[in-house]
Amino acid sequence: MKIVTSLVLSKWLLEMGRLITLQNEQFKHDEDYHRDILYLTYQDRFKHDALHYGKYSGRFAELLLLNSPNEKIKSVVKKTLVDAFIIVLHSAEQLHVNLEEYFKEKLEIDRDLSIGELTEILKETSPDIYSLLNSQNEKEKLLNLMLKITIIGGRMQKAAEELDHMVGIPSEQIHADLGNLLVILLIAGSIWGIDYEKDVRNRWEDIAKKTKFRPQ
Repeated sequence: MKIVTSLVLSKWLLEMGRLITLQNEQFKHDEDYHRDILYLTYQDRFKHDALHYGKYSGRFAELLLLNSPNEKIKSVVKKTLVDAFIIVLHSAEQLHVNLEEYFKEKLEIDRDLSIGELTEILKETSPDIYSLLNSQNEKEKLLNLMLKITIIGGRMQKAAEELDHMVGIPSEQIHADLGNLLVILLIAGSIWGIDYEKDVRNRWEDIAKKTKFRPQ
């Protein structure tokens, strides 16, 4: 009985800590608290997400230009990484990308992965990114993070702008950029001490409290 209970508990813990679980919960959160965005056209939703990535880059640039103290940098970076993670979950939903399956295929892994396991694997398979974001100098870490997000965000904004010219979204490139952005966020999160599973849910609750409409 104890063995069965242990197996059930282990499976439950893995389910709770998986990307697909958070991705599904993000969709439910959007249905409850972001109907204004959820009911936009596909093109406008994509543009909305692309603008978010530009906002995050600008936020980091401002911290650097104002020569902000390290403690403020840490606080703003942690909040921004969680926000960016949420937007990636939302982007994946509207682009019909199962993020967990995307990485399992990319990494040639045929079992379910927790977010923690995936992060450790990515740190090993992306040592250049880990090294770039793991500088001992807080401002250098921030600069490198800003540049990585700016590059990917810029490509997404370009794709969003081209929609106005009746040019289709380059799906494969966008899916790859979304995956690459998540690699950066997971590795950066491990460096800045973020527990995405806990911190994302806390952020959802903060948003829920500020939303005038609350589902019954």
